[in-house]
Amino acid sequence: MENLNEYELMWIIGSNDEDELSEKLNDNLKKQVEDAGGSIGVLEDYGKRTLAHIIEGQKEGNYFLSRFSLDSSKISQVEDEIRRENKIIRHLLTKVDSKKPLLAASKMDDVPERNKRGK
Repeated sequence: MENLNEYELMWIIGSNDEDELSEKLNDNLKKQVEDAGGSIGVLEDYGKRTLAHIIEGQKEGNYFLSRFSLDSSKISQVEDEIRRENKIIRHLLTKVDSKKPLLAASKMDDVPERNKRGK
């Protein structure tokens, strides 16, 4: 019995890497999810952005965001494959509510307003 969940995956590759590599990694991610029985709903290229700190000698990175559905028992298999890809310098995989919209690239750098009293 399947227990399908919605996931978001953000990953960063070095800014010096070519567009061909981006396409290859995106195709590989899609294949990994589909081979595990899932389906990708959205795959967005968020472009080059300055990193918060230097990672592997890189000051900038190319950001990508994907949303996909997958059986919860298969998610570790997909994440293991992501970890094996040495061109991905960082990634974050989270379970999400499918009703919430994907973060727009133009809003990615916005800092959420915090409660003025610090609570």
